[in-house]
Amino acid sequence: RNATFEDRLQMLDDMESLMASLLAAAEYDGWAICNLVNQIAGLLSSPMARLPCGSGNQDVKDDAQERLESDMQKRLRKMLLRALDVLDLGDPSTFKAVEPAWGRLNVICQDFESKHGCSLAGARAGNQWLRLQVALNPKEAPPDQ
Repeated sequence: RNATFEDRLQMLDDMESLMASLLAAAEYDGWAICNLVNQIAGLLSSPMARLPCGSGNQDVKDDAQERLESDMQKRLRKMLLRALDVLDLGDPSTFKAVEPAWGRLNVICQDFESKHGCSLAGARAGNQWLRLQVALNPKEAPPDQ
């Protein structure tokens, strides 16, 4: 069943509350954080190109509903970055726990790059997408990061 916009907004609020409580705990519950990472990754939409990057026929989001959807995606990416910041993806059991999220995010990032012929820097919210890419693939991070 498809959730209404209000249902999705409530789910996002609940996820943010859960994330805040998990990160505020004296000791992190890595399993719960990994589960939340997988849920968040499942809700993320693919990056969208800024107009100069793509073929020029990108839809420009200008109505209120689409701006709210965009804001929800920004909140999801921000939450995901916070969670990935506390997880050690170099640990095999942690990586295995977030592998579904890792796989999904890598696929949508690669799809964006091949479809638009540019890096994630050319995406709307490109800085967030680039930070996600580095967080998910720390060995591939540029030396200055």
